[in-house]
Amino acid sequence: GSSDLWADVQNRLKEAGIEKKRKDGVLAVEHLATYSPEGMASFRKESQNGKPAQLVADKPELERWNAFVTNTRKWLCERYGEKNLVNFTVHMDEKSPHIHAVVVPIDQKGKLNCKSYLGGREKMQKMQDSFAQAHKGLN
Repeated sequence: GSSDLWADVQNRLKEAGIEKKRKDGVLAVEHLATYSPEGMASFRKESQNGKPAQLVADKPELERWNAFVTNTRKWLCERYGEKNLVNFTVHMDEKSPHIHAVVVPIDQKGKLNCKSYLGGREKMQKMQDSFAQAHKGLN
């Protein structure tokens, strides 16, 4: 995505040929995926050769973090379709590193249909279980 989230969403809708939207239609859904602050305990800032400081960590933790980022992106693409993932931003500026991801909920029929992904308690529970399953083994 770009720094203009609204444009990213509008461009995806246009690309999908969605011109008419319901007045109460959901145009985008933001997901927040957080990583354990305990897992980040081994991360530290280092600068080398006058370059800006970068976060570095012991290899096992760095590999877990990279797998978390990769698995989160893969899960979102499999769930919503790669074209519908319009923004994916990693934030490591807080105690708990996290990912903000924005998807446009276009279903298999090419319709804007958030309810097909998130409608109801049961779908939300299954979504959480699916996300956890995608990250199984990272601990």
